[in-house]
Amino acid sequence: MSRLSNGWKVPESLIDKRELMESYQKTVESMEAENPLTIFREHMDNGLLFKAGLQDAMNQLTTFANLYMSIIELKAEIEKQTKDNVT
Repeated sequence: MSRLSNGWKVPESLIDKRELMESYQKTVESMEAENPLTIFREHMDNGLLFKAGLQDAMNQLTTFANLYMSIIELKAEIEKQTKDNVT
């Protein structure tokens, strides 16, 4: 069984793949409103240490990127499985 960019296993069933992709898409859409620069600035304004504020902003960006790539990978898996089921 292969893994997605975010480390999760690729589900076996087509239904599970679609559900996981939809869940990731909702998460990514909500994250798009959260700018990592804003997160960093808010942390600095609230007195967090530079390194902690920077780490939180980088974590947000890394999570977004991993989920985004996982969506692309799931789309490819869904297309492949759908094509295999048709033929």
